[in-house]
Amino acid sequence: MARAAPEITVENLDPDQDPAIMERARLDTLQMLQSARRDDRASADHLRVNLVLGAHNGFFEGGARAMSHDGCAVIGVAPLYASTLTGLAHATRTVTVRVTVERAGQTKVGEATLEKRGSIYAPADRRAIAAALNLALERAR
Repeated sequence: MARAAPEITVENLDPDQDPAIMERARLDTLQMLQSARRDDRASADHLRVNLVLGAHNGFFEGGARAMSHDGCAVIGVAPLYASTLTGLAHATRTVTVRVTVERAGQTKVGEATLEKRGSIYAPADRRAIAAALNLALERAR
């Protein structure tokens, strides 16, 4: 039986986030699943993935909000911005991933919720999705 492309749905619980983040999360998940096809956990006759993007807390977003109310916030921005260049975590994202795996007439479900920190080297969204997807697939074995 030919394997169908995975169904990926994305929900964003943070109304302040750019809607484009949902599409980026969907594409990141698709890319992760395609590269994981060699792993038997990600190979299935039919695979459904539901991502729920929870709270996103980032220094730069908070700094921008502070600047709109108080121009003095710029004093603290320069040292913290410089520290991000050394890999300091500057954002966190909470992600819930629910996978439904249909293989050989059996349906299994796995779910995971994780919060991960991001930096300029690896965004919090991508880290959280990857870790939660891996754990959800493991639980759906």
